[in-house]
Amino acid sequence: MPITPLRPIRIVQLTDPHLSTRHPQFLHNWDRLLEQLGTHPPDRVIVTGDLAYDGAGRAEDLAFARTQLDRLPAPWLVLPGNHDIGETVADPAVPPKQAVTPERLERWLKLIGPDHWVEQMGGWRLLGLNTQLLGSALPGEATQADWLERTLAEGEYLPTALFLHKPLYHLEPETSPRSIESLWPEHRHWLAELCQAHGVRMVASGHTHSHRMAQWRGLSLVWAPPCSFVVPSRRPPQYLGESAVGYAEHLLHPGGGVDSRIVLPTDLVAHDFESLTDGRRIPYLALGAE
Repeated sequence: MPITPLRPIRIVQLTDPHLSTRHPQFLHNWDRLLEQLGTHPPDRVIVTGDLAYDGAGRAEDLAFARTQLDRLPAPWLVLPGNHDIGETVADPAVPPKQAVTPERLERWLKLIGPDHWVEQMGGWRLLGLNTQLLGSALPGEATQADWLERTLAEGEYLPTALFLHKPLYHLEPETSPRSIESLWPEHRHWLAELCQAHGVRMVASGHTHSHRMAQWRGLSLVWAPPCSFVVPSRRPPQYLGESAVGYAEHLLHPGGGVDSRIVLPTDLVAHDFESLTDGRRIPYLALGAE
C-alpha cells in the first residue's frame, strides 16, 4: 500500500529473536510471526537487536540470521545487540565473556549491513542507533555520536522515531546506575537531551525480554517484547514490565502523533529461559557456551 500524507506509517518492531540453527526452538516463533505479518504486511519491519543467538561468538549464527531477514514480508531495518557484536563493559573489573570489539562490529557490517541508519518516509524520520558502541571507547563510538548529532540537526523539522537495542533506562530514568540492562546514565541523559531538542517523539527498544510503555521528558518510550524467550524471574521490584513473547506495532501519524501497542500472538511459544531446553540451560550473558 503506498504511503500517503493521509494515512499513518505502520511499523512492526521485532526484537531479540535469537536465531540460530543450533537452537531451532526459537524458529517456531519466527515462522509464526512471518506468517502473521504476511497477511497484512507493515510498511517497515525493524528488528532491534539480538538478531542471532551468538553472533558475537559464531559467524555462522549471524550468517544464518541474515538469511532469515530475507524472509520478512516487508522492507526491513535491523540493529545489532549484545548477542550480535558483544557487550559493553559496565564494570571494567568484571568484563563480560564477549566484549564488543572492532572485529565483531566488522563482522556485523560484512554479514548483515549498517549498524546505524536513518530513513525518511511519509513525513517521518526513522533513526537506528548502535547502543553497543556507547561506552565502548571504540573509534566507532565517536563517529556514530557525531553522525547522530548532525543527522538530528539537519532534519529537526521532521517528527522522528528512534530505535535502540538497549533501552534508555532500566528501573528509573534519573537514578538507574550503570548496568548492562540499559544505557549508562551519561549516555541516557545525552541522548534524551538530543531527542528533546530535535523532534524525537518515540524511543523504542528491546533487550530486557519484557514489555512496557512509559513517558519521560516528553518522549513516548516502548520496551518491545522478545520474539524468542521469557525470563520469569524478571518481575517487580527488581524488574519492571511483563515477560511475554510477541512484538510491538507503531502507527506514526501525519503531524507527529504516535500510537503503539504490544501484540502477543497466542500461537507463539513462551520458551522459559530458566528451564532446560534440549538438555541445556540457555546462556544469556555467558555467550559462547555450548
